[in-house]
Amino acid sequence: MGRLLATFGVAAFLATKAAVFAKTNGITDGFVTLGKPLELYITADHAYVVTRDDYTYKMKGKPMKQTGSIHTFVLQKSSAGWRITGEAWASTASAAPVSGGS
Repeated sequence: MGRLLATFGVAAFLATKAAVFAKTNGITDGFVTLGKPLELYITADHAYVVTRDDYTYKMKGKPMKQTGSIHTFVLQKSSAGWRITGEAWASTASAAPVSGGS
């Protein structure tokens, strides 16, 4: 399933989005771990994917982790390949310091 999400360009999209969020909020070392799709619908040229993801990062040097967020993507296929046309992220829990972090 990871290959399918890579085909859709989800990982690259998340890297760009995380970089903007990090700069705005003083976050470094951000990383989103994509979970297996909870829902996946594909038609000829449209797709809808829902995943449960984890986000780890450092806030002002302190390791943090937000787990189990719901992430939804809407994609459209064109001659250039699959492109994300819509995205939503819903936190299901507050971020918490990572145990043993400095």
